[in-house]
Amino acid sequence: MHEPPLTWKGFFVHIATIVIGLFIAVWIDKTVEAIHHHFQRNELEAQMRQVFLDDLESDTRSLHELRLGRDFLADLLVAINSRIENRPEKAASPDVRRLGGYTVSPNLAPFDVAKLNGTAALLPGERLRMFNRIAFALELLANARRDLYTAMDRLGAFHIRYVDSRGSIQAGERVPGPDLDRLTAAELQEYRATVSTLAKAYDVMIERVRIFDFEANEILAGIPSEKALIGRLREVWGRQGRDPEPVP
Repeated sequence: MHEPPLTWKGFFVHIATIVIGLFIAVWIDKTVEAIHHHFQRNELEAQMRQVFLDDLESDTRSLHELRLGRDFLADLLVAINSRIENRPEKAASPDVRRLGGYTVSPNLAPFDVAKLNGTAALLPGERLRMFNRIAFALELLANARRDLYTAMDRLGAFHIRYVDSRGSIQAGERVPGPDLDRLTAAELQEYRATVSTLAKAYDVMIERVRIFDFEANEILAGIPSEKALIGRLREVWGRQGRDPEPVP
């Protein structure tokens, strides 16, 4: 049986059918891709929300330990100064166990992975800027932690000159210090400088944790933009008489 010869009308109908089929295929592909991207964005947002909540819970415990350590150093400085200044009543050395326990650093693991696999690019621009902003706050916090650990190592090295100990201040272990009444004037001055450096490192670390937590809470509360986030940060820290710089 022979097919009828192809007319121009039949030809154009055939071409139109192919073109419409291609458009439908592309539309379906784009729709499936859009749905997949929507799912990936929602999944990333859910993961970030949970990691913020976990970080805030962990930071509550860390701040408690950091403040214990800072209070210990304040009391230790009082005891050292009372001897340097030859006060009639010498302040007692604080219990070294109050230096604080082990602290856990917050993280942004889902965002780090999303940047590596390209999923972060699916976020709206303003959302991406806010996540980059808090990633910068975490970077500053990591720098503060390194400085804190360096200062802890210096204090531990000073202590071990007088009392042998296998403990680690960084791990929150007991590392006993010297008997202040047996130190020379020069040793007391060196001890004060070492403790003061560590106390300042504690202050910076506490502040960086608080800034990270503030930004995490603002994002969880739905702040709309990075500009608004920085504005809120300056507003709150301005009322406290200081600026949480730097701002990238």
